[in-house]
Amino acid sequence: MDEVGEFDEGLRSSEDIDFWLRIAATGRWRFHREPQILCCYRVRPFGLSFNIAQMQHSHEQVIKSAYERSPELVEKVLPTAYAYMYRYLARLSLTAGDAAKAVHFINQALAANSSIFYRDPRSLLTLVAVPLAPLAKLVIKGSLGSAEYTANN
Repeated sequence: MDEVGEFDEGLRSSEDIDFWLRIAATGRWRFHREPQILCCYRVRPFGLSFNIAQMQHSHEQVIKSAYERSPELVEKVLPTAYAYMYRYLARLSLTAGDAAKAVHFINQALAANSSIFYRDPRSLLTLVAVPLAPLAKLVIKGSLGSAEYTANN
């Protein structure tokens, strides 16, 4: 933290991603992805996590800042970074009940770097879930009768 600074309080979200990218840019640390769940957090429909436009803006700021700090390191991974950002936004859109926006973001992810969908099972799951969301909503609605699903439920 002495070398890279603390979380950027100017960001509305994605402060953790920005922090990890600053650490990675030093080249002095190795990262390991732990497959097991180490913690959980609550996501509420009215929380910042569902402000998709703000999440997109913050992610784009973080990617831009990383590129400005280390263009030689970041340039080659920009398409992948954007693909994962759009995949994440597609997931948020699905969770918020906005299938049309999820389709928009999944298409952007495919255009940015389609390889994430065959290299990463979670990405593939999102890719499959997006076009099925409207059908799933109809099946659920049909099985519940006249009950309506809303993001507030």
